[in-house]
Formats: sequence, C-alpha cells, structure tokens
Amino acid sequence: MNTCKHCYYQFEGKYCTNCGEKVRRPEELTLRSLGQEFFAILTNLDNQLFSSLRLLFLRPGELSRKYIEGIRIPYLKPIQLFLLANIVFFLFLSDVNIFRTPSSWYFQENVDGINVLEKVKQLEVSRNLTREKVAMLYDQKSSMIAKGAIVLLIPFIAFICQLLHIKKRIPYPQHVIFATHYFTSILLISVLVSLLVEFFFDEYHQWLFIVPISLMIFLYFTMSIKRFYNSKWPITLVKSVIGFFVINALIQLYRASVSYFSLLTL
Repeated sequence: MNTCKHCYYQFEGKYCTNCGEKVRRPEELTLRSLGQEFFAILTNLDNQLFSSLRLLFLRPGELSRKYIEGIRIPYLKPIQLFLLANIVFFLFLSDVNIFRTPSSWYFQENVDGINVLEKVKQLEVSRNLTREKVAMLYDQKSSMIAKGAIVLLIPFIAFICQLLHIKKRIPYPQHVIFATHYFTSILLISVLVSLLVEFFFDEYHQWLFIVPISLMIFLYFTMSIKRFYNSKWPITLVKSVIGFFVINALIQLYRASVSYFSLLTL
C-alpha cells in the first residue's frame, strides 16, 4: 500500500487512483530517467503540435469543436497554441506593424484626432531628448505593449462572435475557445503570407501583404464559422462579412490605443 505524496490518498500500484501522481523513489532519479522523461515530453508536445496545426488549417473550426466536445489529449490547449503562435509571429514579423503604429507614421500633426507631434515636442523639452531618441523609445515601448497585450483581443472577438450567433444561446466560454483558435490562425497566416511574399518578390510592397492576408483570413473565418456554428451557407456568408469587418475595426482600435498609450507613458 502506497500513500500519495501529493494528496495523501492510500492506493496500490504505481499511480495514485485519486490524483494520478506517480510513485517515485529516490533511487529511480537518474540521468537516464530524466532523459527519458524529457524525451517523452518533447515527443508528446511535437505530436500535439502537429495534430493541432493540421486540424487548425485543414479543417477550420474543427479544433474548437473537438475541445468543447472533450477530445483534448491529442491537441495543445487553445492558450498554449495561441502563445506559440504569438512567439512565432513576433519572431518573424517584428517589423510588420499590424498591431501598432511605428513612429515614422505616428509622429504627425494629427493622428486619430490626437495632436501627436505636439506631445512629442513636449517630451523633447521636458526630458531633453532628440526627436530620434523619442522615436526609438516609442518604438521599443509600443512594440513591447503590442506583444504583451495582444491576448486582450480574444475576449472581444469572442463577444463579437456571441452577438453574431446570439440566437443559438451558446455559452460565452465556447466563443472564447473559437476566438482563441481563430486569432491563432490570424497570426500564423500572417507569418506564412509574409514568408511567401519575401520568397517570391524582390521588393516588399504593403499591398502584397495586406491583400492576400485579408483574403485568406476572410475565407478562413467563413469556413470556421460554418463548421463551428453549423449555420446555413447564406447566413454564414452574411455573418462572416459583418464579423470580419467588425474584428478588423477592433484590431485598428487596439492599434491606435497601443500607440497612444505608449506615447502617453514615455
């Protein structure tokens, strides 16, 4: 009879029947056992990541359905997948300003009804800084905030999806799962399109990035809604158009807020 070190439940065998903790003895802690455990974790993570990405891209909306139905072991958790996508996005696209406005565009007389240039001049005087130094500090801070606060967009996207499907009376947490997977796809599709543009074109033009990514994200959003919410195609198309433009407006609002808050808190 063993006593679990975690929950103090008495049981027979190698695993606690109450919490699942494994019986471990000091003599079992060897470099070999640590290596085997580390390899097992990497293998399991690799399999989960591959299965998650395969379902995320080949069957939009299906990964969210499986998670809600309770089929979770073969796949990464939604937030895990999102965080990995976030790291990949800002690793490859640190210079692509989707979620913030760079100083070269933002330091103008009037942006979104705000006299940005006046605030920049005030910083130059009050802190004895050059325009270039203020721009550098702003770019660093806005980039950091854009990366760290991006997760805040998910509950708002979920709320938009809930409003679009309010008659279905689906609990809000289920919309959050869908929104997390959808936003993950936005980040990864952005990386994919950017890499393809850089590979096939010698010169980078903004429209080469914006047009294909917008089209791909809209098509993905449409297919995700169709599979996840199981609506008829005409209704799905209408809701996709509305949702796509509202979510895009939300991202633009986030971008403006990040830029203004970054300048305000320098």
